[in-house]
Amino acid sequence: MSCVLLTGVFVVLGIIGALPYIWLNAFNDTNMGSRILNSLFESVSGFTTTGFSLISDPSALPRSLMFYRSFTHLIGGLGIVFLLLAFFYTGKTLENMSRVMNFVRVTDNIKRSLVLILVVYSVYVAVFSGIFYLMGFTNIADTISVVLSSLMTGGFSPVADFSPYAAFPAGLIVIVMMIRIRS
Repeated sequence: MSCVLLTGVFVVLGIIGALPYIWLNAFNDTNMGSRILNSLFESVSGFTTTGFSLISDPSALPRSLMFYRSFTHLIGGLGIVFLLLAFFYTGKTLENMSRVMNFVRVTDNIKRSLVLILVVYSVYVAVFSGIFYLMGFTNIADTISVVLSSLMTGGFSPVADFSPYAAFPAGLIVIVMMIRIRS
């Protein structure tokens, strides 16, 4: 039953998530069937944090769609963890797993855990965006999108030329985000 629910969630989320791409014609496609299929692929890729993209120049997208695209990584990255924990593991299994892996129990309630993780990731986004801003990356929308994509290690680049973010010392910050957040 859990597998059916998980599959259903991803199908519905993918369809609903494709609507902004279809509405804003992110692919500059006149063929509606192709536009829908490409939008569905882009949406599912974001929510599953796969990072495959059919958009050749993300910097040509409207800022709202560029941010939404990166935000799907955050939703997918955080959501998949909670879906797996909530639907595939019993409380007893989670307790045993936390003992074996030497995890410290933060809270007894899954909702409180979700809020705590959202707060932690919000702090990460604010801190790393601030660091990039202080390094001279003054386009806040691009910077936040880069941070969201890097934190979730999804691969959606919000800019066509990623080299300024990959050059030292900014590249080191991206590496720290991708390694530290996932460890």
